[in-house]
Amino acid sequence: MSSISGERPPFTWFSAILHGLTLLPLWYCFTLMWWLPEGVKYVPGLVVLALLAFVANRGWRFRDTTILQRHKAFLWAFWLWMAYSLVIFFWMEDSWTEVRGYLAAAIYISVIAGFRLSARHLFILLAVSATGLITLSLWQFTQGVPRIHGFINANTYAAALGGLSVVIACIATGARNRWVQSGLAVLALLLASALFMTGTRGVSATFCIIVVAASVILVIRSRQKLPALVGVAALSIVLIPTGWMLMEDRVERTFHEVENLEHSTSIGLRLEMWEAGFRVISESPIVGVGEGHYAIVDNLYEQGLISERLHRFQLDHFHNQLLDYTVKKGLIGVTLFIALILAALRSTWLNRAFPAALMAGLALVALYGGTSMSSVPFHHPETIFLFFLTMTLLGNVTEKEPGSQTA
Repeated sequence: MSSISGERPPFTWFSAILHGLTLLPLWYCFTLMWWLPEGVKYVPGLVVLALLAFVANRGWRFRDTTILQRHKAFLWAFWLWMAYSLVIFFWMEDSWTEVRGYLAAAIYISVIAGFRLSARHLFILLAVSATGLITLSLWQFTQGVPRIHGFINANTYAAALGGLSVVIACIATGARNRWVQSGLAVLALLLASALFMTGTRGVSATFCIIVVAASVILVIRSRQKLPALVGVAALSIVLIPTGWMLMEDRVERTFHEVENLEHSTSIGLRLEMWEAGFRVISESPIVGVGEGHYAIVDNLYEQGLISERLHRFQLDHFHNQLLDYTVKKGLIGVTLFIALILAALRSTWLNRAFPAALMAGLALVALYGGTSMSSVPFHHPETIFLFFLTMTLLGNVTEKEPGSQTA
């Protein structure tokens, strides 16, 4: 990563060390963080270190003003969301873990936005990250873990696997170098297999819908229909049997839960959570209630409006991202959050130097969006970092891979 704004500043050995420290949280969030129990707790400290290194190195010299302009709306939206989240946190309390994750991400993205990134370096980062997650997943699977989850919960881990898989797959479709394309495709397939090992139905269903939609779009847009159809068929031959083999029990359980919603099933409990969430929203629809939802849920239980099983659950969140944010941050918060996601996506759309950026960004937003219908990927710092850093990098790429498509 370097600058093309005016003359490139010289890199001394000391400057190179400081630049390396500035990029350290980036590599950590994509690699080592997933291997360490509670590894996410070290990210804020690394971000502070990166910020100090950035200032000491006068890192703004290495920024590309064109790229920085591309990220302008994204950065404004992020800090506006951050400011509102902090107001809610200090006014009505909220999850400190979530707020800390967003704050670290906002600071770090403000540091690296504008740094040039070659497609080759992006490929290396994604490949190293994917290899690490695949290895960790296979290790847990061979140890007999019924639902692999890394060192976090299965839903969060599944969102990370699925998100990285769709991004790598989208980038692979734009690569004309067959070795690069094949290598990325294999990594995407292995990540998909690891996703199915989590047994997470919401993420897996969203992933499958995205794959089907992307396959149809790929065939329609392809100038050579037969090779595209052969590729889609080969993908189906690998993914469908693998997914069924790893998810058969979970699919059967889903049918059983649908038939028995009144009992203590996962789906039935979610439906009751959502109903309770709408009752809580009515208390303060504009600005939300923060962590005041605990007391409101207790009151709903005393009035007999929610079941004992839900009350015992001690709702930390409502298993739906937009519903959860509406409860805690109100309609203002949800509006700011949607604006943040759209601004991040806009950064990839503006990056005409790397055509795969928009498709990868859309796939990542779709994966997290679908996952958000039954889970809260933006409640966990691990997936917050992975999502927003990936979107930033997709907007930062300024050099095409040799031989890659230009349109």
